[in-house]
Amino acid sequence: MDGKWKIIDGEYIHEDTGTKYDPEGFNIYGADKDGYNRKGFNAYGYDREGYDEEGYDERNFNREGIHRITETKFNLRGYDKDGYDKDGFNKKGYDREGYDRYGVNKKGKTKDGRTKTELEILEDEQKKLTEKLQEIEKLEIKVQEASKETEERE
Repeated sequence: MDGKWKIIDGEYIHEDTGTKYDPEGFNIYGADKDGYNRKGFNAYGYDREGYDEEGYDERNFNREGIHRITETKFNLRGYDKDGYDKDGFNKKGYDREGYDRYGVNKKGKTKDGRTKTELEILEDEQKKLTEKLQEIEKLEIKVQEASKETEERE
């Protein structure tokens, strides 16, 4: 505050501008017309792009999409800065194009416009579960091999 403020009709008015803002565009409290201070941050500590002084947004992601706590592209719940998990689905189970894990949108249509039957959905789920099981089996083999190597060294 530079001392050139006076109260007129209950409002602080700057003597040089005749408005509630000084020549640099800030009011008596140091905020511009949009509520940002001289450093460019609002009352909540975020700049015009939504990042704090350390460069993180309100969800704790930086401009590059890295989460402050996990130091990965995913937050503690497994979602990226856009709200999608590692498989590309949001909390409601839909991908960026609006389709669920079975390839069906909210209207019950597949990407090619068909309606997916329950049998097709179950077949898709069975295929995904089989793939996951194969991944687990491969990991088990690696663990067994590592255990053997450890035993041989001892």
